[in-house]
Amino acid sequence: MHFIIFLLVTSIQTWNIAGNYYSDCTYENTYNLPDEYTASGILAFGDSMLDTGNNLYIPLTPLKSNFWPYGIDFTVTYPSGRFSNGKMLPDLLARYLGACALSDIILPYLSPNIQPLNLLDGLSFASAGAGYDILTSTLKSSISLEDQIKNLKDFNVKLSKTYGNLSKESFYIKAMAFVSAGTEDIINYFPSSSRSVQYDINAYTDLLAQTSFNFVKNLIDQGVRRIGVFGVPPIGCFPLYRSPGLCDETLNKAALLLNSKLSHKLADLGAESQLNSTQIVFMNIYEDYMRLIQNGTKYGFDIVTKACCGIGNSDTKYLCNKINPSLGDMKGLSYLFYDGHHLTEKGYSILALFNFAKYMDKFTKPY
Repeated sequence: MHFIIFLLVTSIQTWNIAGNYYSDCTYENTYNLPDEYTASGILAFGDSMLDTGNNLYIPLTPLKSNFWPYGIDFTVTYPSGRFSNGKMLPDLLARYLGACALSDIILPYLSPNIQPLNLLDGLSFASAGAGYDILTSTLKSSISLEDQIKNLKDFNVKLSKTYGNLSKESFYIKAMAFVSAGTEDIINYFPSSSRSVQYDINAYTDLLAQTSFNFVKNLIDQGVRRIGVFGVPPIGCFPLYRSPGLCDETLNKAALLLNSKLSHKLADLGAESQLNSTQIVFMNIYEDYMRLIQNGTKYGFDIVTKACCGIGNSDTKYLCNKINPSLGDMKGLSYLFYDGHHLTEKGYSILALFNFAKYMDKFTKPY
């Protein structure tokens, strides 16, 4: 395992994060990993951390990264719908795990450009603004988790029609699904909301954890066998919510509370006897974010408290400033956060590496 991590670290250190990407990603094990560490495809569900562009195709949602400077370091000339300067976690995890697409990215489910081969790479079903709570998704006109499952069912039909049931079964033996949700739920809960009237924070996080349990079980019912569920990051340390020198501890405590419940709920699901062939892994990114925030210089970041592209839009405050983006990285500074919520590609690259190093062993039980 140490040898595998060394290979990945070496590769990441040689990347030019400003946009000099590899162009030879053609269905191969890029890092020469043992077979059990690779994936046949990547499926992404949840919110903006894993949304590779679905919200571009939702007319009513205000959560769209379809304007400059989003995607400024991406491999296409127009913003791709990713909430960063470049690639996001699904794209990066796909490359690490040998499931990288012919186009070197994971396409969004709603993209009109999907070709048959893209089905085998996997797709992102995630939608910025989605949460475990159906009300969260409704408020942002995002694709709810319930509808993301419906889209997965449609994906399965297309996969079977195109490649046959045996190929579909082979795909799911080694495909990996990743889920990210809960952040928008906590943000919408504070400081006051209809949910905060209905539930105290303990009861509300119970509701979210139970919904996560049900969602993962739905994924299993659709054939998914390797599932990683990301915890909630330290929201109070996001640029939009922190005050000078201080993180918002109310938001962070809520994130920690939910993470604890998610971890226990998912462990219960994984322990069910009928799920012996399924690997469910809770991935605690809270501590990874804090590692980067507290040791920014060590990981090559000059600024970890502010957004590279500025914030303060009238429609969605945490997105890049449309009128006057700061683009601090163009002044020779390296930022951890690109906007008020999301990391730069460099940040996501290191986050993906952390999670590969910590959790991939847990995805390699016999199947």
